[in-house]
Amino acid sequence: MHSFLRLWLCLPLLLGSGLGAQGLLKTLTESEAPQQGAVRIDAVVAELVSAQTAVVAGRPARLGLRLRHDSHWHTYWENPGDSGLPTRISWKLSSGAALTASEIRWPTPDRLAVGPLASFGYEGDLLLMQTVEIPADTKPGESIDLIAQAEWLVCREVCIPGQASLLLRLPVVPPTESIQASADLPLFEAAERRLPRPDQAGQGFAFEADRLVLWGLGDARGMMGLLFPRTEGLIQPAAAQLLSATATGWRLDVPLADSAKRLIPGLRDGKTLEAVWRPDGAAQGLFWTLSLDAPPTPTAVIRSSPTAAEAGGGSSGIGVWLAIGMAFVGGLILNLMPCVFPVLGLKLLAFGQRAHSAVEARLHALLFATGVIISMLLLASLLLLLRAAGESIGWGFQLQNPWVVSGLGLLFVVIGLNLTGLFEVGTSLTRAGSLDRREGKLGALSSGALAVVVASPCTAPFMGSALGYAITASVWESMLVFAALGAGLAAPYVLLVAIPSAQRLLPRPGAWMETFRQALSFPMFATAAWLTWVLSQQNGATASFMLLLAMIALAIAGWSWGRSQRRGRLLRTDSALVILSLLTSIGLVQAGSQSSMQQDQRVLAAPAASWGPWAAGLAEQLQAQGKVVFVDFTAAWCISCQANKARVLTVDPVASRLAQPAVATLTADWTRQDPAITAELERHGRSGVPMYLVYPRGVGQPLLLGEWLTDAEVMDALDRAGAPAVAAPGR
Repeated sequence: MHSFLRLWLCLPLLLGSGLGAQGLLKTLTESEAPQQGAVRIDAVVAELVSAQTAVVAGRPARLGLRLRHDSHWHTYWENPGDSGLPTRISWKLSSGAALTASEIRWPTPDRLAVGPLASFGYEGDLLLMQTVEIPADTKPGESIDLIAQAEWLVCREVCIPGQASLLLRLPVVPPTESIQASADLPLFEAAERRLPRPDQAGQGFAFEADRLVLWGLGDARGMMGLLFPRTEGLIQPAAAQLLSATATGWRLDVPLADSAKRLIPGLRDGKTLEAVWRPDGAAQGLFWTLSLDAPPTPTAVIRSSPTAAEAGGGSSGIGVWLAIGMAFVGGLILNLMPCVFPVLGLKLLAFGQRAHSAVEARLHALLFATGVIISMLLLASLLLLLRAAGESIGWGFQLQNPWVVSGLGLLFVVIGLNLTGLFEVGTSLTRAGSLDRREGKLGALSSGALAVVVASPCTAPFMGSALGYAITASVWESMLVFAALGAGLAAPYVLLVAIPSAQRLLPRPGAWMETFRQALSFPMFATAAWLTWVLSQQNGATASFMLLLAMIALAIAGWSWGRSQRRGRLLRTDSALVILSLLTSIGLVQAGSQSSMQQDQRVLAAPAASWGPWAAGLAEQLQAQGKVVFVDFTAAWCISCQANKARVLTVDPVASRLAQPAVATLTADWTRQDPAITAELERHGRSGVPMYLVYPRGVGQPLLLGEWLTDAEVMDALDRAGAPAVAAPGR
């Protein structure tokens, strides 16, 4: 879109002779007599100026093109941004002989907003300086006519291509004669002060997902400003540039433009990136030459996020012992989250059966805890290995895979059918659903693994900060944090067998257990229904329909298997039906997992507010426009996210507050893997969803809310961010 807009704006310069902008300029100007002095052309007054009153043959002269823009009009830097063309100058003598000139010395540019886009350029009084070589055969005592063919694009609401043939006549003096400064020397001195000066604060750069990442030395608090890369089309000029502190300095994340893909290979081959950094409030920028090979790498130095710290939320720099403690408490609370309810029911059933056999109950609880911790460590190992391989994933990553979602849905159907008594299981994975059978030891281990799998869509309070630390810590520290999370999840069951008085609270085994066992099938079916909905959000309605058919095929297999068990023998027809149903189920899951649905076809919106899709830098743009911005980092498979939405975000008083025109609401949907969202979560010390950010009106760092929302917390954050109160009815 931006390329098309630029072409449209600059179309007048590209028409005509077919020679392009320079050919058109030549056609327009060669037939015109050069003009001396200041010349007004539309919204610009142009003239040539010199730093000295005379020139010397064979020596360079300091010359410049002065452009005085009318109010609110601007011309462009060498990288014009979203639209525009840089100013061009070519020099010659009155005879037509070309003169050798240096490159334009570009002053530090401004970022100029034009609606949702931005350009890099200049307003007001501008001097573009060059040094021009005076021919050695120029005779002293005469005058020399220096002619500049200049072209520019000047814009406000509309853009006007401008061009001029300008003449500057200067006397030629012998080398022995001193040259006086001209009256225009202060213009050159002022322009020199606006030139970016070489600086070593910027060390290196890299490309991560859809972002350009830069890092360097110095205090991040003193590095607020804007980056202007010399490479046109590399970044999104209007996007927010996010600065954060690292262990050794600072890091800057800048969203890449759509056209960056064709530029990245060349920058990687050249291993350098040139850019101008303009500190806030400064007229002079810093010129950086960044290296692709500069150590340390960004991922090695990121340890904290000032955004998260200022918001009062978790940070990746909280310390290993505090992270372990928070993970343990988060694991305890995780037992109360809705995603763990199905396994919680199974555990109550198992403990009810074994409550009055101390040895058996103790062994069962320890095996369950072992299964939880081992599964948690395996899940953590896989997560860390994938991240080390360059994958942008976080907590709950396995449910971003349609195959995993489908497989878990089928597993819960099997467990539910088994709990109803449709069939009995001998030795299979689904003994997690038959914990009241003799084969309970392996069942205890597998139910621990199942608890970890179904708990991963949830993020309990304290978990977010702990896991955010674990993602950036060393391997051993990460494993300790995940082990503490598993220990917290398993702790209630271990404590139950460790405290005899607590066991006496459980009812004695009896006929009630069969009824309770069958009743537990319904939470299993509800979990399967939720996973079907998750798949519909990932791959669309076709995928969820295929999964429903696969569940029916699996139910047919269970029914046939149960019939053979009650008959006491397996008939060929039963075995054929079981095999055929299982193969059909697998085929349907495969077909559903291969279907797809575009992100823009999903509608995740609360009834009262208009939720738009989140993109990197969009919240900061809306914030700069004077809006309070609420960003919901969510996923269809995150039960905590859906619960927060149903309890808080879509009901009054919060829903009405979010629906106001002064408040913008954005959804960052992490249902399927999205590296940009993963990077944003990490910036705020998080490794999974939910995460909620409230950007105050105008400027300021976002407020980071807790994982389990309350009306009071959201309303307080909106008050602090400057969101207007909802008017009372009738007022």
